Amino acid sequence: MNPDLLRQRRNLILVSLWLLVFDFAQVSIGKVSVLGTELVVGSPRVLIFLAWLLWAYFFLRYYQYWRAENKPELREAFSACLDSYANKFVGLAVYQDESGQLFDRKITKHGVFSWVYALQYYDPVTGYVVPRSEIQLPNARLIWWVIKSAVFTCINTTHATDHLLPFALAVAAPVVAFATWIAPFIRSTAV
Repeated sequence: MNPDLLRQRRNLILVSLWLLVFDFAQVSIGKVSVLGTELVVGSPRVLIFLAWLLWAYFFLRYYQYWRAENKPELREAFSACLDSYANKFVGLAVYQDESGQLFDRKITKHGVFSWVYALQYYDPVTGYVVPRSEIQLPNARLIWWVIKSAVFTCINTTHATDHLLPFALAVAAPVVAFATWIAPFIRSTAV
């Protein structure tokens, strides 16, 4: 992993955890000590706003470094798992025809909510990948396969804990903050 990505990851995790603990523990800021000097905070909202600005900056920087990182392991593991579920459902196998042309299978999208599992091959005359046969995949089953593949991939690859966990913590911080800020309004209207 890139050392710059590690640094951004550490910063994002620390700020997100600090914001989460701040909201869960209902911390109030009264004094800040800087190099042995105590500063009395007149408006703690400024410090909270500054913490959220830092969070947004670290979130953006981590996302930029994460996007630049090569992540084929995650995509390949997810695609292989999803393909195995679809292949079990359809029952197609990779095969070669009489001329030695190798056919491959692939899940492709045909419309907004239409997915097919296709046997396809490369046509050297046209230069395109041509489907040979297509089988419609049921949407409910495909959604279930995507969820199972995502869970399997998260559990069995280090990429999930190394790269996706900081995103989960970063997203949890504003969700928890919003929930704690809105909770008094919900309670007052319910009474």
